[in-house]
Order: sequence, then C-alpha cells, then structure tokens
Amino acid sequence: MQALRERKSSREFSPDKLSPQMLSDLLWAACGINRPEGQRTAPSANQQQEIDIYVADSEALYLYDAKANVLKPILAGDIRASTGTQPFVKDAAINLIYVADLAKSRQKRSSGS
Repeated sequence: MQALRERKSSREFSPDKLSPQMLSDLLWAACGINRPEGQRTAPSANQQQEIDIYVADSEALYLYDAKANVLKPILAGDIRASTGTQPFVKDAAINLIYVADLAKSRQKRSSGS
C-alpha cells in the first residue's frame, strides 16, 4: 500500500550511459528467460512470446534476443528523438521500445502449439 501511495511520475532522466550489466539486468527483468523450458520473466498468454524489445541509445537501435541474451544491431545512428512524442525521450540514456508481433501469436494458434 505504501508503494502505491508513493507512486508518482518523473520526467527527469539521466543522460549517463547504463553499465552493460545494468542494461543486461534490465532487459532480463523485462523479458529474459528464467526457466529451462524457455519461459520468460514476463508472462505471455499460451507462451506466445509475441513481445520484442528494442533498445535505442545514442549510437544505434538494437533488438534484444532473450534466448541468446544479446543485443542485435538493427540500425546505426541515434533515433531516440523518434521513439516518443515527449521532448525528453531524445536525452534519455536508452529508450525501450516494446513491439507486439501478432503474427507470432497467429502462428502458434494455427500450428496447435
């Protein structure tokens, strides 16, 4: 109850880079694999795992590969200003972009898994 009572929004973000370990921990917490069966820290209906997380920093855009626990480069350059409508997104150390690929859920349903 205390956490809910003290909840508030903040629009102050540090431009300081996250350490590789901190970024790795953050991404693992967001959707890392935490069980031998391949299930993730974030639940997914019927294990569809339709959510992908992209990371935009000052250098590039990356896709988080949870199975390999690595960032895969997608696009060189700083696209942070394009990742949101509020002005502060361009200065955040990273922006996490969640993308739901509904084709993944359709494929699992049609294959019966």
